Amino acid sequence: MKLKQRFVRTMWCLPLMFASVLSARDYSVADFGAVPNSDTDAGPAIQAAIEAAGKSPEDCMVFPAGSYLMETPVLVPEELHLIMKGEGDVTIRTGNNLKPLKLNGRHTPYFTAFQILGSKTDVDPFPKVIALKNLKFVDEGDAENRSAVFNAQCYIESLRIEGCEFQGYTTAGNFGKVYTTEGDHPGSDAHTMIKSLVCKGNTVVSDDKETSQVPKSFHFHCPANASITENNFWGKGGGYVFRINGGNFDTIPVPERGSHDIEFAYNTVRSDTHHHEYCQMTKSSNIKIHDNEAYASTKGAHNFMDLFNCRNVEFYNNKATGGGLCFFGHADIGGGKYSNKLIGSQNFHAWDNTITNPTHTCIFNLGGDGRVGGNRAGHDALIERTKVIVEPGFDASRVAFIYSFIFNDIELRDNDVRNIGRFIRTYFDRGYNIHDNYIENVPELVKLEKVPGDDWRTRKTHKFKDNELVGTSGTVSGFEKLTRK
Repeated sequence: MKLKQRFVRTMWCLPLMFASVLSARDYSVADFGAVPNSDTDAGPAIQAAIEAAGKSPEDCMVFPAGSYLMETPVLVPEELHLIMKGEGDVTIRTGNNLKPLKLNGRHTPYFTAFQILGSKTDVDPFPKVIALKNLKFVDEGDAENRSAVFNAQCYIESLRIEGCEFQGYTTAGNFGKVYTTEGDHPGSDAHTMIKSLVCKGNTVVSDDKETSQVPKSFHFHCPANASITENNFWGKGGGYVFRINGGNFDTIPVPERGSHDIEFAYNTVRSDTHHHEYCQMTKSSNIKIHDNEAYASTKGAHNFMDLFNCRNVEFYNNKATGGGLCFFGHADIGGGKYSNKLIGSQNFHAWDNTITNPTHTCIFNLGGDGRVGGNRAGHDALIERTKVIVEPGFDASRVAFIYSFIFNDIELRDNDVRNIGRFIRTYFDRGYNIHDNYIENVPELVKLEKVPGDDWRTRKTHKFKDNELVGTSGTVSGFEKLTRK
């Protein structure tokens, strides 16, 4: 299988904002009345500083060292930028006294410290620049619906978040917006709404509230040329830890449109959630996920990464403890409206990944919500050189290496899989090629789950050959077309 090699790093072609602000004008919040290390509400002073500094993308709002109490949320109008940094150790504190913000005479539903307005489409948008550096945000309250520190549901020309820390919030930041138009294929095209993104060296420790699918660190909508590196994300309670949303339910990812060219690397992700994947990317293309460390502290945690209707993915050198590694699939977009189109996830290459003591029902999950007609939940996956480690005394008997559902053309080679319950569990799949794997103490090799309506005559022949089996009975359940050597 050949993947497209189209990872573009154009965000570094843009001027580095924090280099430019050194020669531009700095606006200190202290000059507008903010008093560090006091109980004086700094919100009005921050608002005034934004209105002065936000007129140019080269000017910067500066926080002198100290602790600032923020009880009044600030509003960044559509025509202003937001560039802010800390000098020395800077902490911005919020609590139960943080007031809900009014927009158009109505309160926003959540407590948001920075509400950022902007264009809702990418048609003649204001080229808004947002940059945050060396700032710490701490929520000292216990109110429900403590939402994003930053909420910017708009078009963003350039977004940089570097060296910041967020403690105790439901979400650190919600950036971008989904904007779609009907494409020249079934489904809609998503437009790029964050043109350039750098998220580097940040630490997020969330609150422990149950929040369904709300991501606990950052939620980026339709970013392109995105680099998410060297961060520490710790999600508590229910919900995702991190999420990129590439479109609405009908969106089909189109290369170089919408959400594309994403690198997620050298991050540490810890999940205390119990019913979701830690991280999710949806309807995105040209993705590299590598050299991350992931930890699941609960047995109910799912896979480290959920790739929902994504295309052209490289997944390598990742290490996970607990949970599983990756879910690559889904397809039933539009409520089955396009059930005869091959529109699921495509082109997945995983290599040199390691998982220790897996707790999810599978280590790789391929497929998902496709239908038994022409609509496949995904196709073209190559998984190689995975290492599965189960430590003495740990029970992984309920774990499968692969769980696949309505997926075409899966190749598994040179994987080292030991001491789990099953190698493959499969529904409606076509074209397995399983070869040159080392499989030890795995009671069941393949379990075919027969489902009414499955037509064996349309299934490609599965191949199982040149695998080394140690300490296993090598049983195969219901896989009549499996050929073994």
